[in-house]
Amino acid sequence: MRNRALAVLLAVLLSLAASCSKDGFSVDMLQAQPYVRQGGHMGLSLYVITDAKSPEAMQMVVRDPSGNLSWSFTVNEVSYEGQVYYGSSDITMPAGSALPTGTWSVDMYFRDGSTLNESFDVSYSDCEGAIERAQDVDEAWFDADSNLTVIP
Repeated sequence: MRNRALAVLLAVLLSLAASCSKDGFSVDMLQAQPYVRQGGHMGLSLYVITDAKSPEAMQMVVRDPSGNLSWSFTVNEVSYEGQVYYGSSDITMPAGSALPTGTWSVDMYFRDGSTLNESFDVSYSDCEGAIERAQDVDEAWFDADSNLTVIP
C-alpha cells in the first residue's frame, strides 16, 4: 500500500513538472555592429529579433571573447522598417581601449525564467582610417572598408 501511494505521488509530481515546462524562445536574428566615435571611443551595437512574448522585460549580459569584460543591461526596444528589435548601443569600451575582435557571447534572460545564449563574431579593421574617411560627415556613417560605423 505504501509503495502504491508513493507511485501515485511520484506520478502526480511528474505530471505537475511537465505542465510547468516553459516554451522555448528563439532568436530570429542577431545584429552586432562595431562603431567608433570621432574621438576614437569604440563600442558595439547589439540587437535581436526574438519570438519571446514579453521581450521588453528581457535582460542581456554580453561578454567579450576573453570572458573578462561583460556588460549587463535591460534591453531597449527599437522599431526600424516595421520590425521591432531589442538590445542596446551602449556596449562601450573605456576611453583609449580597442573593441576586442573575435567570438562574443550574449545571455538573454526573460521574465519567465527562460534563458537563451547566442554567440556572434565581431571584426573590423583600420579604425583610424574610418575616422579620417568620415571627417566631413555630420551624421553616423558606415565605412565598408573597415566594417565600422563612424559616429560624430
